[in-house]
Amino acid sequence: MIMYTYIISLGIVSNAIPLLEMDKDELLPLVHQSWQPLKLLFQSENIFIVAKAFQMLHVFARYAKEFIHRRTLTDVLPPILNYLKKLDLMVQDREMHQTLIARQSR
Repeated sequence: MIMYTYIISLGIVSNAIPLLEMDKDELLPLVHQSWQPLKLLFQSENIFIVAKAFQMLHVFARYAKEFIHRRTLTDVLPPILNYLKKLDLMVQDREMHQTLIARQSR
C-alpha cells in the first residue's frame, strides 16, 4: 500500500508542477523541500518507484534547470549506478533470477 501511495503521489506532483506555472521564487523552495525524499526514492529496490522518481526528476530538471543539475550528479547518479550494477549481477546469476528485483527488470 505504501508503494502505491508513493507512485500516486509522485505522479500528482509531476503533473501539477507544469500546470501551476510557478515563478522560480515559488518553485525552487518546493524543489528544495522535495529533494531529500525524492533522492531517497532512487535507492528503492522497486523499479516502479524508481521510474516515477525519474519522471519527477525530469519535471524538476525542466523547470528548475541549473538548481537541480549538480544535485542530480552528486545525489542521484551514484545510487542509480549501484542499482544497475546490482541488477546486472542478479540477472546474470541463475539463482537470483526469481528475486523480485530481477523479475521487475524483465
